[in-house]
Amino acid sequence: MRAETWTRVAAMAQEQHGLVTAQQLQSIGVASSSVKHAVSTGVLTVVRKGVYLVAGVPASVYQPLAAAVLAAPIGSGASFLGAAWLHGSQRAVPGRVELTIPAYSHRRLDGALVHRSALWLPEDTSTVNGILATTPARTLADLALGMNPWTVGRIFDEFIRLGRVDSAEVLAMLARLGRRHRGGSVILQQMAVNRLDIAKGITDLESSVFRALERRGVPKPSAQVQIAVPGDLFVVDWAWVAQKVALETHGRVVHAQYETVTRDANRRVKLRAVGWDLFEAVSGMDLDALANSIQGALEANGLARKSPPTR
Repeated sequence: MRAETWTRVAAMAQEQHGLVTAQQLQSIGVASSSVKHAVSTGVLTVVRKGVYLVAGVPASVYQPLAAAVLAAPIGSGASFLGAAWLHGSQRAVPGRVELTIPAYSHRRLDGALVHRSALWLPEDTSTVNGILATTPARTLADLALGMNPWTVGRIFDEFIRLGRVDSAEVLAMLARLGRRHRGGSVILQQMAVNRLDIAKGITDLESSVFRALERRGVPKPSAQVQIAVPGDLFVVDWAWVAQKVALETHGRVVHAQYETVTRDANRRVKLRAVGWDLFEAVSGMDLDALANSIQGALEANGLARKSPPTR
């Protein structure tokens, strides 16, 4: 493979987590014999049928999902929890390989959870971190088909907090899909209506908690903080890192599935084992009492008391 051709291959792979497809190589004039030679010499490594990893590219948690999408029929994209992870949800396992392909295709992708859909509209997809995926609004609609409402609402709140979506976008997407995408749409529509007054970037519950904390002179925490514990890595909604105090907000609780409750309990135990205080805010609770507890933990861990702001 000539140097100038290799430069083009490397540039293409750089946009795709180090991956290129046989079709892409052919489009820039790389002969199949050159591809075979590159594989035999270790310049390219076969990841999936028709998908190659360029030598020297470090392993990435995104590569398995990116490779599956590239190996799928044109127009396929990450979806469901695969897309939720790309959009920043901590409710999805990092690197989850889950995607949707057109309904007409019967292609099998080993190691991937594959959905098929005839309602595959271009406006329902976007590129996220170099990978084609369903938009946040479409992702929520897909998840609502079979996931328990409590978890869907939790992911909805995450997307709002991260600035990924708002209720108007979800309602518009549901109207566009219409009756052809009925499963879970009634519940999701009600969730969106309940959140119409919430702007991107923060939930109404979080706003109420922060107002209660502000009245006590407590500074606003950092958002989406990663906390490493032995054998695991957690992301909490909010944290005062220096004081090792974290806050999780749970929005409007509809139904707590056993698996989700157990996972949250395990995380709480592991965080406390490494010295973190974890507080949880749920709609309907006494937020002043919660704010007092958070303030006490912060001051016990070295945060100096400040005078509350004057109005």
